[in-house]
Amino acid sequence: MSVDLNFGPVDSKVEQAKSEFGRMCKIIVPPPPTPFSNPRAFRSLTPEWNRDFDAALNAFLSATRSVPNIISNRFGYDLPDRNPWLKSLDRGARPPR
Repeated sequence: MSVDLNFGPVDSKVEQAKSEFGRMCKIIVPPPPTPFSNPRAFRSLTPEWNRDFDAALNAFLSATRSVPNIISNRFGYDLPDRNPWLKSLDRGARPPR
């Protein structure tokens, strides 16, 4: 018996979280200095920096918080109309679920 569990929505949210985390890292970690860079202009904490980081953080938290909900809604309820894979199980395996 082969049961195909579709983790597409979960994978999508995890990828989104990874992307937003990378964006946060780029915002908070300054680029390495070059021989021609001004040490005083190396990093400036401006309101734009704060807004960009807050936006990336909010998107990251939103993506990570939705993963458990997607998992429980997609795989946590054994309702045949929600989970078509349940119909593919043997009748003996259905009641314990």
